[in-house]
Amino acid sequence: MDLQLLNGRFSKNEVTELLHKMVQVKIDFHEQKIKNSDSEEDIKFREYKIKSLQENYKIFKDSIKDKEFISIASQININ
Repeated sequence: MDLQLLNGRFSKNEVTELLHKMVQVKIDFHEQKIKNSDSEEDIKFREYKIKSLQENYKIFKDSIKDKEFISIASQININ
């Protein structure tokens, strides 16, 4: 089963806003898991994931700074 989240051509501002919100949801998820975790290993792993998301989002923003419109597609595949 597939869940298509995004598919189309968007302005740079729209793409930035959409992806910022998607990244923030994932960060919020990890932060909640950290609050409920007693495992130092799990906390460090989730902190690493948050940092990685933030760094990748920054790289993404830098890569589209000169573009006016961007075509994006995103889907989740459930196996």
